[in-house]
Amino acid sequence: MFERIGVLHFPERHDAPICTLEDAISKHSNVRNSLIVLPEAFNNGEVYNGGDCPPRIPADLMLRELSAIAKRHSLVFVSGLLHEMAGVIRNSAYVIDGCGSRLMVHKGANDDIKNPIEAEGVWVGCLICSDAGDNHRYRVTEKMEDSTFLGR
Repeated sequence: MFERIGVLHFPERHDAPICTLEDAISKHSNVRNSLIVLPEAFNNGEVYNGGDCPPRIPADLMLRELSAIAKRHSLVFVSGLLHEMAGVIRNSAYVIDGCGSRLMVHKGANDDIKNPIEAEGVWVGCLICSDAGDNHRYRVTEKMEDSTFLGR
């Protein structure tokens, strides 16, 4: 079970997201057993404005880096990452822990992959950007409300 939930604010140093994350973690005495939400397009390497350019940092590399950090600090991350899939740049959300990563959802996709997803005995749901204003939010919240973790 999570003891804390946090969000990484990422206003600068977009070219060094891992360093920014490590710096933020180092400022806290105890982050163990925390869920940390990272920004959309965390691997873009520059300010993200919803474009179609490939990210500067490949998603598979970012997932490995985040998993290593999660393992070192006993954390779980939720992160939106850009990746190329069949020649199209996709914006997708992952849950990442010390054992690896699990794809949750693609932005704008009507076919939820695993959203919400169980992490550390808790259901974690994710809406990427404009999905919060679309009907996607109702499917995610309905699934969370029907969750056995809520005792229903």
